[in-house]
Amino acid sequence: MPAHVKAWVDHLAGWVTLRFPYDPETIALLKELPGSRWDAEEKCWRISTHGWEVLRERVKHTVQECVEPRAALPPSIADRLRPYQVDAANFLISRGGALNTSEQRTGKSATLIAAASALFGAGLADRVVLLYPNAAVDVWQEELDKWLGPTHLHRLPKELVPAAPWVFVGCHYEVLGGQEAELAGLFRDHKVIVIADELQLCKNRKSHRTEVLLKLARMPEVVARWGSTGTPMRNRNRDLWALFDFIIPRSMGGYWHYAKKFCGAVEGPHGWEDDKNTESKELAKRLASVSFRVTRAQVAPWLPKVEYKVIQCSAPLKLLAKYKRLESALALKVRNAAHGAEDSGSVSALKQLTRVTSEAKRSVAMERVFEYVTDGKKCIVFAHFHESLQDIAALLADSAQWPDGVKQPPIFCAGGWFTREQRMEDIRSWKASPEPAVLLANTMSTQVALDLSDAEGAIFLEIEYVPADLAQVKDRLVDVHLGKRKSPPIIELLVVKGTIDEDMAGILIPKMRAIDEVVGATKDGSELGRVLASSDLVDSTRLGLPNTDKETVQAALAGLAARWVNETDVSDQGDTTGLAEDFKESWDEPSRSAEDTNAEG
Repeated sequence: MPAHVKAWVDHLAGWVTLRFPYDPETIALLKELPGSRWDAEEKCWRISTHGWEVLRERVKHTVQECVEPRAALPPSIADRLRPYQVDAANFLISRGGALNTSEQRTGKSATLIAAASALFGAGLADRVVLLYPNAAVDVWQEELDKWLGPTHLHRLPKELVPAAPWVFVGCHYEVLGGQEAELAGLFRDHKVIVIADELQLCKNRKSHRTEVLLKLARMPEVVARWGSTGTPMRNRNRDLWALFDFIIPRSMGGYWHYAKKFCGAVEGPHGWEDDKNTESKELAKRLASVSFRVTRAQVAPWLPKVEYKVIQCSAPLKLLAKYKRLESALALKVRNAAHGAEDSGSVSALKQLTRVTSEAKRSVAMERVFEYVTDGKKCIVFAHFHESLQDIAALLADSAQWPDGVKQPPIFCAGGWFTREQRMEDIRSWKASPEPAVLLANTMSTQVALDLSDAEGAIFLEIEYVPADLAQVKDRLVDVHLGKRKSPPIIELLVVKGTIDEDMAGILIPKMRAIDEVVGATKDGSELGRVLASSDLVDSTRLGLPNTDKETVQAALAGLAARWVNETDVSDQGDTTGLAEDFKESWDEPSRSAEDTNAEG
């Protein structure tokens, strides 16, 4: 029987102090929880507030809350916020480290600005270091002007920061690694709030940007560490370690202690493997205790809905045979790509197969664009790969492709191979167009901090195999302010059955369920899973049903992986020598600018 524990909970520090008579059973419980530690000087145990949420259910305890009164929201801001935004801002104010993980387009930026203003007004902070992806800088400037009046966001590395109180200093993640010394200098003799927007972009603990972010978070001048992300877990449990370490430094202990518990980390023949999701219920409890989260379903009176459609495209027999020969030649590489491997060989294989399937989708995509234009509506065509977008761009630019009676509209391209400034200029022109217009965009270069809600619909040429990427792009279409659109935006997924699309959908559904276990289910995510499952694209007896258990899903995925290797017989497909290389030759990467956000940082 564990000992009776006395706990002092300090939400501002993010730690809980524990005292109890020596008891091996209680100590064993503490040691299995990542982040717990013995303080030899104070003769007590310490555990993070999110770790305490797990431990408190296993021991008898007495709790004393140590929540210091911090600050009140300025009435000039609070009166303009929605009720759930007020709750979110107060949640942040009361904690030294916290996340706002509300769904995209629910007004997270406003809550961060409101919370920071409260600390400014109370004299508890005099500087904000605002970190964001490069694409978000203009959005943040607009939000600061909207909520605080004309203000100036001092942007590193180009602008000097004056010695003035209440300064907002911005730095985008793409240059964060080179600004460590200058940022650290800005902390001295100040009380600093660190805000990390789109924090999921710092999930990789080995990247330089993440290392710098975590160093800044540990500086003694920091009075608050707040992160904002609608998709905290992009793919697997391992994505969350850096987020926890940012808001409450060292609260999960070393990475491998975390990975053994939550990622099923084991030492394999090629090193440590940490790509599993284990103890997800405990991880969900921890995340919920340090997060403020609302879904669009919970705040429906303020937000519009989203509709999904899966449109099956038929491939001509000759094209399908061509696809099958290529699939056979690339079977092993495709298996790796479909399961999220990021090595260049597997991604190249995926791109080659996508090029063939996109041939079957182009005519349908064109028909969908014609319909939107004929109805007087704006639309967007999304593609993951540059070449797929370039193919459809060439067709839409050809006046001969447009049917009689349909006026060719303005066509704008925000492809990832352009600089950010070029992409933003085309997006602004598309939004400003008084007539129906078409925007072409890569999913990876338009997934954060953009308002694309002028579109009535979005046509996806390819299925994203990272659920968070699809969610981020889809949510750019949501009209958070209500008024631009009279009907819900429509998300249209174009698919070809019996191809890589089928396996991508099969992979996507269980990934969405794994994320829901930790972060929490959303109405939009459940609806997308239901539409995919009912589309006849995947076998719903194995994959789409709400009550499908984890073991069934894993078994189905094992079957999908086996199909790539066991059912493709090269000997029956004729001579495939050089086939993959022929395709690869025409699929070289287009030239990219230094700011190409289609490349992982």
